[in-house]
Amino acid sequence: LEAMRWLDNNVPAEAKIGYSGFHFHYPLFGQKLARSVDYITVNKCLDCNYYDYGKFDGNIFVNPNYYDWLNNIKFYDKEYYVFYNQGGNPEYEITWLKEHPEIFKPMFLHRNAYVYQIILK
Repeated sequence: LEAMRWLDNNVPAEAKIGYSGFHFHYPLFGQKLARSVDYITVNKCLDCNYYDYGKFDGNIFVNPNYYDWLNNIKFYDKEYYVFYNQGGNPEYEITWLKEHPEIFKPMFLHRNAYVYQIILK
């Protein structure tokens, strides 16, 4: 919740937020519920939803690929990315965020919650 509070105090009420790594995303919409919030999949499956995770084909986690994930961020026109590290499953997103500082600027860290500003040219 600290990351959500940081967003409320530091980004526009209409900011476009991408997220992954947790399922309690409703506070990301902000106090005025004006933010655009989307889960960003790690593959080409834009039409998958969370309930597809149990299926082998169409799984939101299958075939992770940095370029597909980045294209999804571009497709949804995101300005910020929120990641909550839960441990356990491979969490490709945090590696990709850290490996590409020219695109992802770290803005906030509290325990396992990260907020990055997305800088796409």
